[in-house]
Amino acid sequence: MIKVLLVDDNALFRDGIVQILHADGRFQVVGQASDGTEGVAAAGRLRPDLILMDLRMPGMGGVEAIRAIRADAPQVPIGVLTMFESADSVQSALQAGASGYVAKDATPDDFCQAASSLAQGTRHVIAIPNAVATRTNGNPSSVLLARLTDRELEVLRALSTGA
Repeated sequence: MIKVLLVDDNALFRDGIVQILHADGRFQVVGQASDGTEGVAAAGRLRPDLILMDLRMPGMGGVEAIRAIRADAPQVPIGVLTMFESADSVQSALQAGASGYVAKDATPDDFCQAASSLAQGTRHVIAIPNAVATRTNGNPSSVLLARLTDRELEVLRALSTGA
């Protein structure tokens, strides 16, 4: 079982993710937190195998929490839960030590697969909903790549080669 810490200020969203992860069978949610401060404390106390964290939370936000967790637990994968944040947010989270991104509007199967991949050490994951794949003739990566600047593409290439 993959032990998961879920950090998001939206209780209804957290409850839904707990149900999705539980139904999948590969995950055990060992803790929940509603802001970055609680998330950092829970990460230190619970030592999860995977942390799934929102970026935009009251008080200590996700980027600051990622930095704090990385100082204490550099090996734990941290997946950022997102609704396709701005390029600056993506870059800030990756620089802080995020392992990858999981779209909040992904299908349950895609969400669980992305979470599992992150837990296994995949550096960068983006799970996107089937609706996006349909709008792009089955090529969801074209949506993501079309939105990236030259600098973002350079960073993505560096990440994919382990640089």
